[in-house]
Amino acid sequence: MLYFIGTGLTPDSLSLRALKIIKSCDTIFLDAYTSILVSFEQMKELLEETLENREIQQADRKLIETEEYKILDPARDRNVALLVVGDAMCATTHSDLYLRAVKQGIQVKVIPNASIINSIAASGVEIYKVGRTISVPFFDENIRPASFVDKIVQNYNMGLHSLMLMDIKTKEMNIKAYIKGVERYDPPRYMLSNLCAKQIVEVLNEKKFESKFNIDSLAVALMRVGTDAEKYLCAPIKTMAMLPDEIMGEPLHSVLVLGNDISDMEAQMFNLFAYDDETKQILKNFMLD
Repeated sequence: MLYFIGTGLTPDSLSLRALKIIKSCDTIFLDAYTSILVSFEQMKELLEETLENREIQQADRKLIETEEYKILDPARDRNVALLVVGDAMCATTHSDLYLRAVKQGIQVKVIPNASIINSIAASGVEIYKVGRTISVPFFDENIRPASFVDKIVQNYNMGLHSLMLMDIKTKEMNIKAYIKGVERYDPPRYMLSNLCAKQIVEVLNEKKFESKFNIDSLAVALMRVGTDAEKYLCAPIKTMAMLPDEIMGEPLHSVLVLGNDISDMEAQMFNLFAYDDETKQILKNFMLD
């Protein structure tokens, strides 16, 4: 049996049902590719403490996408758990692995948990007004995709908010070293909310859109949601883009780009963590009194 088990937003968010199943498993993997709260080593230590020192193996991108047999083969006659930060099936990567297991006659069971997608309600956003979820990639000197802003505009024009999922790179091959025949990995990178906002500003300055969405539109930085260090910050996108990393703090981050139909209740909630007077004034325009 292969179990896909969501850990929730923190290691101690594992459900009692999940804990019982994990303790029955012969092999335990932790997905370090699609999402991770901290470094794999720290996450492994936290989970092993919760799981009474059970050994946890790293499931990086290479293992999940090209060496999946290391997960599937033992699941043919033993219990195997793949732990996923957040919900177990929010990434298409896991659906793909699920289908491969089924095609090979392996029994599969999913144990769901909370993820950032539903936990953003803690910010005061009305969930039914959130449109298509959008992934934001890191820009580099060669690749600067603008399609994620196209999707923001589509949501915005329908009066919907946009949940932006930040890029993470936890075990990426160093291309220059690889060309030389050396297998070396780059240090982990986690996109922060200010960088996401900066990339949005850059795209808006480079490309014209048929929309009122602009750098003065509001966004909410969702930082370390579900942890003791969670923080929310509402500001115009142009302002958020200028904030230093010290204000944003440690990962993981997501960003909620607000649509043009903010309700009175939402505005009052966002006002609780407005960055400055300019932000409060913008939000006041959406309040009934």
